[in-house]
Formats: sequence, structure tokens, C-alpha cells
Amino acid sequence: MKEYHLHKSPLPDGAEQIFITSAIRDEEDQTITVEEIFVVTVIGDKEVKARIDIKNLMEKIIKTPGGNIPYENFDKMYEIIDPVTPEKVQLQNQVDMYQHQFDPDTAITDDLIFAADMAAACHATDFDIIVEELLSANTTCNK
Repeated sequence: MKEYHLHKSPLPDGAEQIFITSAIRDEEDQTITVEEIFVVTVIGDKEVKARIDIKNLMEKIIKTPGGNIPYENFDKMYEIIDPVTPEKVQLQNQVDMYQHQFDPDTAITDDLIFAADMAAACHATDFDIIVEELLSANTTCNK
């Protein structure tokens, strides 16, 4: 059976925000499915209403593993959401960004190894000559 839940949140400067969540409770399976969230924001005599279709949102999330915001834009995203993000979460976000910068999967190491391999391929090495030079080197230096 469909049920509705209301959560009211005060905002700065006397503004208010109301969240109405619609959910289906299945007593037999002991599950609750959130279907949609309505957000009503009131600032003075202005009112903004939004509806978030959870099912559609989840389908889009499932289809885009890793998210659809590139890592390079995380700092811009954090500027937008930091004012409503708890300080502890903000700090964790910063740690995650720093870790990503040093992530071996995204590090420049692989690029440098590839470049060295390509440079070596451009200048073929004749190992027979190198071995001959090493064997004929003056060995009296270490005596």
C-alpha cells in the first residue's frame, strides 16, 4: 500500500523546505520501496516545487557505473554541494580527491613506461655489441 512521509527542514533567513516521500510498504516481503520524493522550498512569497522519480533515477545510476561527472569536475561539484554537506563528509571528499590524484590506475607512470618502450623501439639495441664491449672491458680496474 502506498504511504506518504513528510519531513520539514528550516533554512536560513526564514526559508523552509518540505520533503514528501511516497513509498510502498510490502508487509509480506518486509520491504519498503521509495518511489518519489517531492521537494517544496518556500523563500518569502516564492515557492519552488520539484519531483524526484526514484525509479528513473536509479535506472540512470545503474546504467552509468562510475558516475556521469568526470573526476576533473569534482572540485566544481563540491563547491555546489559543500554548503549543505556535513564537515566530516567534506573532509572525506577532499581525502578521496587527493587519493585519486595518486591512484596508480590514473598515475602518469604507465604513460612514462609506454613512452620509454616506444623510444627503445625507435633505437634498436644490438645486444651482441653491448655484450662484446662488456666482456672486452678493462677488468684490471677492480684489482
